[in-house]
Amino acid sequence: LTRFNLYQRAGVREYWIVDPSTRIVSVYVLNNGAYHMQSVYSSDAIIPVGILDSCKVDLSSVFQGT
Repeated sequence: LTRFNLYQRAGVREYWIVDPSTRIVSVYVLNNGAYHMQSVYSSDAIIPVGILDSCKVDLSSVFQGT
């Protein structure tokens, strides 16, 4: 099984897939036991972390120099 499926089964509430080649981040949230894509972000976005209040990730820092 892929990590996606393992994390879904384990009940991980939020799962991010980061593609460094395209500089895209896909965010999935667990709803009724299954992941649903919440949003797709580009390299200049600031992503709110759904499970951590007031926490955000600035993708321009993540992809800096790539």
